[in-house]
Amino acid sequence: MKLSNILLITVAATIFVACSEEDFKTFEGEVSGIYMQKQASWNLDSNNNPLYYSYADSTVVSFATSAGDITQQEVELPIRIMGNTTDYDRPFTLTVDEAQSTAQRGVHFDYNDADCIIAANTAETNLPITIYRHDDLKTAVYQVVFNLKSNEYFTTELEEYRSNGDWQATVVDTLCGSSYKVLFSEILTEPGRWSDAETYLGKWSADKEARVNALMGWSHRSWERFGNYDGVRLGQLAYAAKLLRKELQELADAGSPVYDEANKEYMQLGEDFQVDYSAYQ
Repeated sequence: MKLSNILLITVAATIFVACSEEDFKTFEGEVSGIYMQKQASWNLDSNNNPLYYSYADSTVVSFATSAGDITQQEVELPIRIMGNTTDYDRPFTLTVDEAQSTAQRGVHFDYNDADCIIAANTAETNLPITIYRHDDLKTAVYQVVFNLKSNEYFTTELEEYRSNGDWQATVVDTLCGSSYKVLFSEILTEPGRWSDAETYLGKWSADKEARVNALMGWSHRSWERFGNYDGVRLGQLAYAAKLLRKELQELADAGSPVYDEANKEYMQLGEDFQVDYSAYQ
């Protein structure tokens, strides 16, 4: 064998050993990696098998459409580990980032420190967080930022990861695995898919949405599931606009036109579903 080939093999072997010892880290032993990650959505192939997942590092909670007797809601922090499971429970350390949080623990939210456990023979847990309903949520959006900290059982290794598993995508947001945000309020905000309904229902307002939801048996959450069987469907929008126009016209004809405070006008719909307010102009 030529001397150059021998030298090449020797150098390659040396590099491989160095990489094995330094770069290829594992989570063997008692210390595992720990992170927070929510599966937000997934893309399916032609056989309805998941191609890749998209992830999120936050949750939004709204009391805007909750019944008046609802005083709290529960959300879950998705805690995951990297490494081996154990045959004993392991506590993890969760803190509240006071500098980035506007909500106060014990006032706007709370959780049980005793629940901060990765149980024996498991690799994940969903930590319950209780969000309390307060009058101040009607005028402000509150947030709480949770941080994981390393301890004797876990280390926060996943400080940055891609927001989805599509490795062919060249532009992808990055998320932080040791931080998770929960935002909550009682302010009703325009659904992202209202733009699909604007041709029929006109400009969004909380009052208009409430009226059409009542007529159609929808909720604010129905708009989040736009296009699904149990959500708002595109084919229903023209019918919804007809029902709402009928209700608004009857009120206007009876001398009680509905004024849309948010849009500073009598409540109006899309071009093909206009309510006649000529008696008030």
